[in-house]
Amino acid sequence: TGDIFDPDYFLLDSDTQIVYRKEQFLNLSEAALPFETVVLDRRFRISELISLCAKVGLTKTLTRPVQAGHWDRELNATDKSAKELLFFGEKAPLP
Repeated sequence: TGDIFDPDYFLLDSDTQIVYRKEQFLNLSEAALPFETVVLDRRFRISELISLCAKVGLTKTLTRPVQAGHWDRELNATDKSAKELLFFGEKAPLP
């Protein structure tokens, strides 16, 4: 539904940038009841993604906000469909 990106449905720890959200899962057994769990995830800004990749030797060639399955279409970072970051980078050849 995309609710995991709606601030009304998650808590953000502004110090760590960790997002806490509830998710409900169905058990594989038809007799079992669904269960809820709290999921922790980390949301990244493009500048943070570039910095993390640079630390492992990747030089950015392209980054942009995108929607899953529509990697060819660039979106504004504030677009509600822009839930993923696309990163293309190059690794320097070994000496």
